[in-house]
Amino acid sequence: MKHLNWFLGPKGENSDFFIESVTKILQDYVHWRRNYYPDDSILIDKKIQRDNQEEYDKIHLGLMKMIAKLRRNFPFYSPRYIGHMLSDVSIPAMLGYFAGMLHNSNNCTTEAAPVTVEWEIEACNRILEMLGFTPPPAPPLKDATTAEWKEYERNLKREFGWAHITSGGTIANIEALWVARIIKYYPLAIQDVAIKENLDIEIKLPKHTEKEPAIVDIKTIDKKSLLFIKPNESIYLLSKFIDALRRKRDISISDANKLSSELLKKSEYSLTNNLGKIFTEFPPVIFSSGTAHYSVKKAADLLGIGSNNAILVNMDTNFRLDVADLQKKINIAISENKIPLAVIAIAGTTEEGAVDPIDKVHDLRLEYEKNNMSFWLHIDSAWGGYISSLFHFDEEERINMKMNKIYQKLSGIELPESIRAKEKMNLIIAELRKKISTLEEKERDKNIDSFERKLRDIEIRIDNNNIDATQFIANIKRISLKPEVNVYLSLENKDFKFNIEDRGDFVSDYVKDKINFSLTETIREKEISWGGKPLVGAFLAFKYADSITIDPHKLGYVPYPCGVIAFRNDRVRHFIMQRAPYITSAENSILLHNPPQHIDEIDFSNIEQPYKEYNTPIDAFAPFILEGSKPGASAAALWFASSMIPLNRKNHGLIIKESIIAARELYEWILTWKKIYKDSGIQDDLRYEFKTFSSIPDTNVFVFVLKEVSNTTLKGMNELTTKVYENFSIQAEQGSKKHSYSQSFFLSKTRMDCEHYNYEVFKNMFKKWGINMRTAKKEYETNGLVVLRATIMNPYIATIRRETNQNLIKEFVWELHKCANRICNSH
Repeated sequence: MKHLNWFLGPKGENSDFFIESVTKILQDYVHWRRNYYPDDSILIDKKIQRDNQEEYDKIHLGLMKMIAKLRRNFPFYSPRYIGHMLSDVSIPAMLGYFAGMLHNSNNCTTEAAPVTVEWEIEACNRILEMLGFTPPPAPPLKDATTAEWKEYERNLKREFGWAHITSGGTIANIEALWVARIIKYYPLAIQDVAIKENLDIEIKLPKHTEKEPAIVDIKTIDKKSLLFIKPNESIYLLSKFIDALRRKRDISISDANKLSSELLKKSEYSLTNNLGKIFTEFPPVIFSSGTAHYSVKKAADLLGIGSNNAILVNMDTNFRLDVADLQKKINIAISENKIPLAVIAIAGTTEEGAVDPIDKVHDLRLEYEKNNMSFWLHIDSAWGGYISSLFHFDEEERINMKMNKIYQKLSGIELPESIRAKEKMNLIIAELRKKISTLEEKERDKNIDSFERKLRDIEIRIDNNNIDATQFIANIKRISLKPEVNVYLSLENKDFKFNIEDRGDFVSDYVKDKINFSLTETIREKEISWGGKPLVGAFLAFKYADSITIDPHKLGYVPYPCGVIAFRNDRVRHFIMQRAPYITSAENSILLHNPPQHIDEIDFSNIEQPYKEYNTPIDAFAPFILEGSKPGASAAALWFASSMIPLNRKNHGLIIKESIIAARELYEWILTWKKIYKDSGIQDDLRYEFKTFSSIPDTNVFVFVLKEVSNTTLKGMNELTTKVYENFSIQAEQGSKKHSYSQSFFLSKTRMDCEHYNYEVFKNMFKKWGINMRTAKKEYETNGLVVLRATIMNPYIATIRRETNQNLIKEFVWELHKCANRICNSH
């Protein structure tokens, strides 16, 4: 229920708090202006204000007209709106946006936005962590210990990610493919210079093991094989090249860095010089399913790849990418001497909310790497990325998961009795109890109570000689306490690792509800849940991607414009940096790599005494991104929202949970409507049928169609579906001026066609739906398939059902029924 305090409310229930908060922001902003050089002259006095009163009147009248016109807008905040990917936004996000907007920061550099640039870095680091990437190490505090400094040094040497805000998913996708193109073809120019300069540079081919590393001299490898190395190997190749140049010329790192840039630009294999020549010799191709966002083809054209080289992969009946067809089309591309540049997997397709099998795409890449061929893996999770918050657990939850695992294992052990084993288990329980006490003092909730109950249960079982834990004890190597972790167990046996099933069960147990599916007073409850191995596997595989798009202005409940592009390896910034004389950015050594916010000039050989004075420079964003100027308001909104609503299961995941449950409820109503209607005792026969697709929706977008019982043509089904849609929209796109408040519910629709959706996707469904199969294919190729699309991201729907007597999903389905029956009875 706490999520209700994060939103204004469908009836503005939290308006007092919101207005008070906005007023505080505005008052503080005005005081800030007044207190800056208070002795400066006052420009606008009362006389000027009186003499120009008509200007105030004109603005006031214009304001009244403006807000009156805005009332014709769609009520995106309302749980009755389930059309496009729009909903209420959170109060923290609105407050952050309003505060940032007043200060009008341009987040291209800290010179223009000293506060909001830092906020963008911090907020995007939270996004990185939620997605499964490693965020950059945070600079130690002034009073950091020597151990903390050494840990910072170690973390600087490890791989960490980089993310920044974009205007939306389109720019994020374009930037990801822009970077992928550079990373893929950069080795050609490096090889060219290495041959001319006789540089010693070793690279590692994809096919290698620890015992047999496939390391070769870059000068000896053929160009096509060079284009097939792993993305990360290509990324680290730049620093190897600069180091080799430094050693060869006996110059400083700084001079080698400058020289490397000059030499690479002169190479005939530089994309800057000869993109056309290189793409003719080694034509790139990218792969995605037909459900991919239109930005993919935009990117292909903008980057010189060509939209015809954006290969569409077939999808299954769940609208998920068909990995077997992906493999087939990659093989065809290779046989045609084309270079697989990138595969784009989607987590939440725009039309259906489907989630591609990202884990299987990753497995496929591993298979190709056994044959010395790799590609860039990009995930477009503009819609579904925030669902990752459901898999992000806090420390208490991790403890609980561990104890569940221990408890399950102990409950099933039946071994000969052993006094020694019981003693060991009792020692472990005592140690756990001691260490959990510190957690109990801070906060006592149901997780800790559950933990204690499990411990007591284990003790009872041991005392009653029901369990011998000798084998179990052998798997527990240590029980330790870390500063940031209250309790953890190191369990080496694979049975104790948190696999996909464990996480899936934990999430499914959280995202579930019991709902009454009945039109009468009769109780017909059914439990619904979300999860399953395919979905869990896909989200847990995010960490293997090279780049990920996510849109906070969708399921992050942040105002537009706010997209994010996240890269697994921060070093991609070295490949795309463009210097501008009017923008300051800290100098970065490619060999000693630093994150965007870092400590300047550290001598790690002398950190026995903690540092007391140091600078923390921050890189400007502008040199590294496609966009230049961008609003600090978006950064403030994202930062404050993620600060107040942490990106974990208990907080932001709670909002996601509510929206998914509402979507699952609608799916069940539509799926079983015929039986629900029949069981209600209503005598009138249904003249229409709801038709759903193959399986439960992957996310909170649900598509379905309506078919007249007596009509077996695809054309007839399309016509009925379209007419129903027209009753759930104000047709603003057709120039309609109808006011939105006269509409009880809102839906959207989309048209699926053979350009993006192979007929085979629908063939079995058409047959199951009773469509005339003799004409189905021709009708589909001519007219496509019209579907109704419900985007159920509103955070209130499920809670209204639980806390009041109103079920809006039930009302919506009843309105659909009345509309469909009316249309069918009209002829």
